[in-house]
Amino acid sequence: MSKYKSKLYDATKMQDFRDLVARYSSLYPNEIAFEYKENPRF
Repeated sequence: MSKYKSKLYDATKMQDFRDLVARYSSLYPNEIAFEYKENPRF
């Protein structure tokens, strides 16, 4: 049982990382969604 009476927001359920990437690439097609570094120390 939750201590909150109502939800704060409605969340979209995603099955895997592919769903996450597909969702945000369609919502924000001109923005950078994810970046990675080959050498994370720098």
